[in-house]
Amino acid sequence: MNKKYYYIIIVIVIVIAAIILVNLFDFNTIFKKYFNQKEAEEINGSLDNKESDQEEVEQGKSEEEKQEQKINNLKSQLKINARVFIEKYGSYSSYNKESNYNELNSLVTPSLFNQLSNEAENVQEGLKNIETVTASITIKEFDINDRVVCETEIRQNIEKEEGKEVFYKTAQVIFKKINSEWKINNFKIN
Repeated sequence: MNKKYYYIIIVIVIVIAAIILVNLFDFNTIFKKYFNQKEAEEINGSLDNKESDQEEVEQGKSEEEKQEQKINNLKSQLKINARVFIEKYGSYSSYNKESNYNELNSLVTPSLFNQLSNEAENVQEGLKNIETVTASITIKEFDINDRVVCETEIRQNIEKEEGKEVFYKTAQVIFKKINSEWKINNFKIN
């Protein structure tokens, strides 16, 4: 083998060993050992200041700003849940029949899950595959204590024995707050 390859292998081994050592030891110990005490304290102090600055920003927010942030987080989560619901509910494959519906159990109310289970048993004859894709989801109604209504446009690619079809529809998902949890209580696809 060429000497060049030996040098490359040695460099790689040294780099890997350095990475392992850095991960095993506390940075503060390394700084104290190889730099003087003052430099180690300055480096450590700047890291601590960044963390405390972040905490000050969080503490500096008013209660109103914190509440607004919680509402925005809730809206984002509900949009995600609406997307998951629509795409799982609206999709079907003849080889996994009820699996999409079963995955929706944690998102929906028990009564809606029972309705979905009954629906899963009555699939059209000759249906092979349905793929549902959502566009961006908007919140049409928002009552933080009771209900939220999300809406989106969807595209469904339907494959039957006799051919393929594409449909564009509007989907609406209605969340209900039940025991401080948001569950999908109803939906409409037109």
